[in-house]
Amino acid sequence: TRFLVKNIPIRELKIIGGNKDTIKFTSDGFEALKFRSSEEELAQCNIDSTTVDVVGTLSINEFFNWALRKMVVSNQIFIDGFKIK
Repeated sequence: TRFLVKNIPIRELKIIGGNKDTIKFTSDGFEALKFRSSEEELAQCNIDSTTVDVVGTLSINEFFNWALRKMVVSNQIFIDGFKIK
């Protein structure tokens, strides 16, 4: 099931991954990730904006952080589409 989440405050925006084609928006309490982004999508990330609307799938990321020696749980949205505002 996909959800529309509007007016997400952008705390941090990064382009990551080996091919530099993954967009990662960090907000309060969750991350939103867009894999295999197009050139047009990557170009939108140069805009200095504060909010984003996303359509995507909700998920929970759970992993053991060996450096911190504890389990880390975070909320995620796997983005199908987005609009930076």
